[in-house]
Amino acid sequence: MKSDNKIRAALIGFILFLIVTGSAMFISTHFFEATYGSPLMIRFMNPVEIIMIIISAFIIARYFSWDEVGFKKPEIEKSILWLLPVYLILFTGWSLMVGDMYKMNINSEQWNSFWIFGFVTLLVGIAEELMFRGIILHALLDKISPRKAVIVSALAFSLLHSINIIGGVPIEGMILQLGLTFIAGFYLAGVMVKTKSIIPLIVWHWLWDFMTLTSDLLGHKTSEIIMGTLILFELVFGLIIWFGLKSSDYNKLAKAGTSRILYEKIK
Repeated sequence: MKSDNKIRAALIGFILFLIVTGSAMFISTHFFEATYGSPLMIRFMNPVEIIMIIISAFIIARYFSWDEVGFKKPEIEKSILWLLPVYLILFTGWSLMVGDMYKMNINSEQWNSFWIFGFVTLLVGIAEELMFRGIILHALLDKISPRKAVIVSALAFSLLHSINIIGGVPIEGMILQLGLTFIAGFYLAGVMVKTKSIIPLIVWHWLWDFMTLTSDLLGHKTSEIIMGTLILFELVFGLIIWFGLKSSDYNKLAKAGTSRILYEKIK
């Protein structure tokens, strides 16, 4: 029964995510003429992400525990194995962009947008990781095998980005986004099961979105080599993780979460 409640809560959370984000994009695009990726739409999404963080936090507090969804110290060896390469790719991308920034004549409006982008992408990283690698993935792990849970959570994460078409993304671009976000969601969900911690995923998600959005703002084109390397790594290592997943991977996580809940009740 408890696992059924988690599934229902995750489904409601996902539907709310689609409705709230889609509505904000529609209003931004059709009432303020601010399309996807524009500074004005980024600002417009600020309160939306805060709302989704609040909704996610409520669902976690009501149906899960913060330990259960990954707010704990990551397993260091596994984190280095599965996350260090994507952080190195991220570091390389930021290094190239910062190097270009020193050569650019960045005006005050661009700097203002730069810091706003940094704040909004932090909110996006928190909101999306809480919902997809926190709530949805762990609700599924209570009902189905880790392999199936990873696939379904990745599909949900990909489907979220279909609403970008409301913001003016052409259908070809949306289809490409669906594919790329599925690969990213597939990899990140597998890493979540392996490392048992959502914190490094939030940080990476934030800094990657921050870099790619800011690149467009400043006129710096993120290297295709960087993008291609990331996608290849996510796909290859995502598959390696996926094929190696076992039911015991989640049993350890569930046992740790249950132990903490029992400890708090006894205390």
